[in-house]
Amino acid sequence: MPADPDPSAVCRRCRLCADLCPVFPILLGGEPSAGAPWEDLCYDCGLCRAQCPYAPGSGADPEVDVPRFVLWRRAQRVEAGRGPWGGRPRANPDLLAAAGSLLAPVLNRIGPTRAGRRLLEETIGFPREAPLPRFQRRPFDRWFRKIEKRLAKRTQGTGGGVVLFPGCTANVHDPGGLRSTVEVLAALDVRLAVPDERCCGLHALEAGAIETARENVRANTRVLHRHVARGETVVAYRAECAGMLREEAPRIVPDSATREVAGAVRRIDEVLERLHREDRFDGRFRHPPGRLLVHVGCRQTALGGDGAAGLLEGVPGARVERLERCCAGNALWRGDATAAEASRGQRARFLETVRSSGTERFVTDCFYAAELVRAHCRIPVSHPVEIVREAMDPPPVR
Repeated sequence: MPADPDPSAVCRRCRLCADLCPVFPILLGGEPSAGAPWEDLCYDCGLCRAQCPYAPGSGADPEVDVPRFVLWRRAQRVEAGRGPWGGRPRANPDLLAAAGSLLAPVLNRIGPTRAGRRLLEETIGFPREAPLPRFQRRPFDRWFRKIEKRLAKRTQGTGGGVVLFPGCTANVHDPGGLRSTVEVLAALDVRLAVPDERCCGLHALEAGAIETARENVRANTRVLHRHVARGETVVAYRAECAGMLREEAPRIVPDSATREVAGAVRRIDEVLERLHREDRFDGRFRHPPGRLLVHVGCRQTALGGDGAAGLLEGVPGARVERLERCCAGNALWRGDATAAEASRGQRARFLETVRSSGTERFVTDCFYAAELVRAHCRIPVSHPVEIVREAMDPPPVR
């Protein structure tokens, strides 16, 4: 991490970032932050990198990298014992996921109660205001181990080879969407591997626990690099994981193996679009999806492209409306009161847009957006791959 990456010292004041989040009025105009450090107001969305003409990769000298400076400031505070993040269990979501899966029936029953929410907030820092996702007793990785050998016999790999990175939240909260991913890829004859992986490190990085994030990156690189060396693509189910593996991992562990893995990372919608261009979907769509509100989230925008919206627009019978807006959910789940309060208006505007859309289904690969809409809007929520699977109706993988 840089010794002095202060963006206020190198910013050209073009003000393209001014209305992105509460951080930039403070950085640009010196507005007070009510006594709280300004980095506490950051949503960790990465949109400023996508918006700034002087961001990393622009060729500017010097470059402006606000997200990296935010992480550096948080890490400094954690090391000095002043930050609220480093000691939180959120920095180790693999442990939380394992415990949540083991105790799923109990957590799903008592977690939503007033006493349960108070207990979760006081023990692991999970804020009462944040929607509580349901834990699944049978996570995706356990299911995959049972069908792995049968799947290998069924696919020849004419559609290429990929290694799936499920992500820690999807593994225990959305195993159905991941099973849909396996069924779609198997129907397109894509050879699939799911090795033992850790959390991508994003939660630890955002918590200021830089060393924990580095440990996760190194562990994942050791596993994933073997597949990348064989020419396989690393496919991230969530855009958050894709951003961490592709952008942040080589910044905090700048070795050749990590950079090679980063260069092979794609979102699942990018892989499916490639297969679409190769005409592998021809004649496979059987059921029209109908009207869809497709969320192009901040992580997707930061990575470039239009996410799954372009892919779903190519599915016969899909009537796609795009919602390009950050849900600000990460600021709520982080468990920091300052960020949660500063982002309240952003979440309210996001949810009102969804409610007033009149859509038949909300589609997103953002964990936070999905949980917010499930909790506050009476609209079915799906991952983009689930829409593709329903439209294709491929043979189940058992």
